[in-house]
Amino acid sequence: MWQRKITAAYQSIYGQVSLAEWLQETVWQKVELHKKSKLCRVVYQRELAFTAEELQKLEPVFQKLLPPGLQVELIQNGSPSAAAAENEKIAEQRTEKDRDALLKDGLVALYRKKPKAKLWLLSCDYTWAGTNQLTISFPSQAAKDTCKKLGVADFLTDYLNQGLGTSCSVSLQFEQELQQSIMAAAEKREEKIIASALTAQKVAWGYSGPIYGKFIYGSPIAISAVFNREDFCVVRGEILAVTESSLKSGKTVYLLTIYDDTGYLPLKISAAKDKEFFPEYLIPGQWIKCRGKYGMDRFSGDVLFSVFDVEGISHPVWGSDLADEKRVELALHTKESSFDSIIPVKQGVYTAAKWGHSGIGVTDLHSVAAFPELAPWTLF
Repeated sequence: MWQRKITAAYQSIYGQVSLAEWLQETVWQKVELHKKSKLCRVVYQRELAFTAEELQKLEPVFQKLLPPGLQVELIQNGSPSAAAAENEKIAEQRTEKDRDALLKDGLVALYRKKPKAKLWLLSCDYTWAGTNQLTISFPSQAAKDTCKKLGVADFLTDYLNQGLGTSCSVSLQFEQELQQSIMAAAEKREEKIIASALTAQKVAWGYSGPIYGKFIYGSPIAISAVFNREDFCVVRGEILAVTESSLKSGKTVYLLTIYDDTGYLPLKISAAKDKEFFPEYLIPGQWIKCRGKYGMDRFSGDVLFSVFDVEGISHPVWGSDLADEKRVELALHTKESSFDSIIPVKQGVYTAAKWGHSGIGVTDLHSVAAFPELAPWTLF
């Protein structure tokens, strides 16, 4: 009840809806009226205490709600000293926030006036010592010397002095540890790029080996022939899409779609704990060979191919090059050339490698869309 009354009174006096709603976060524990001393003591509880200015603005709000002639006293959690300490803490936090915001605005103004400084200041650390001493740490001595010549310290000092109204000083220094941390971060990024390139290359060449269960013996049949089979059979195809979901029992289910030259086939893999499983190879572009049974799934009711064993295989290669001296194809068109070719980029590269060619040249018409798939080979 008191929350609604105080909020409504504050809004009627100052007309500030946002601050009135902010007051609803305050828990007004109790209001004590002392008739003899004509004192009204209000006890409130709030995570963030009110500042002195806010307490001063709240007094007329209570005067409007209470009988005239009463003196209002606001207490946080029944301890005025605790409230005062909390008020000082909040004031310091707000000062730090204003100071950081002013520094951010100062850097923007510096970048506009001296664009060359932006390149050097983006990788720096900014440390405040007290309330008026700013230290900018640079990862290299050259960056520090350049910013010193550009007058970065003088510019920020004048800007902060005008904004804060106090005397501030800005110093520049070179920090060896910052340089080492930046170099370590660059090495991690390089390792990540190389790892992603290795993964892309592995997918492009085709992983050969077990993925789930045992090795599969027997020749695969075409996907178009699976729909007339009711017994176990072996199929192969390229993964087009993968969806992973977890059941309440803790088991993970993978739904895949594979394709060969004859059609598409939906697969379901329910990972059992007693079988080895390498799900990192279940990615689009990988060719797999599966052993399972086609029929209705008793859990979902969908008609699909329930898989018991999965094996990764290399991309199939059609044709051969039996010449003693291998040539190099320098005018390959891929499917990225509209209405000119239907060969996937990976298949073209893999086929050339299987035929023993030492290189290949892709010359798509009016397109460079094949470059992202060819990029991993530039590292090796």
